[in-house]
Amino acid sequence: MIKAGEVGGILDVILERLSAYLESAETLKAKVKGALMYPMIVSLIAVCVTLFLLMGVIPTFSTIFAGFGAELPFITQMLINLSFGLRKFWLFGGGRSRYHFLFFKNSTVRRRWEKEILTE
Repeated sequence: MIKAGEVGGILDVILERLSAYLESAETLKAKVKGALMYPMIVSLIAVCVTLFLLMGVIPTFSTIFAGFGAELPFITQMLINLSFGLRKFWLFGGGRSRYHFLFFKNSTVRRRWEKEILTE
């Protein structure tokens, strides 16, 4: 574009247009980031509340349901099993998350991770 502006003798016009375009692109990028911030925060809070319910509240109800001695509906039993699994295995939680997110591409760490998972 600069070469065309030099040849045509309108370099100042070309640079002003380029500047206006880059400024509008930057403004649009900022608006998109701002528009996506709220859904991201709401999603994060929803995940935190769900994990709290699954790991804190459901186990309390499972002990109450176990006292009844009756067979639970399929969905309820699956929810209790999911809660038990999350509490027992921590699903990417605890100290192991650093292996997954930071070092998983390193083959030595990946082998150590897989060995640790298989030995549990």
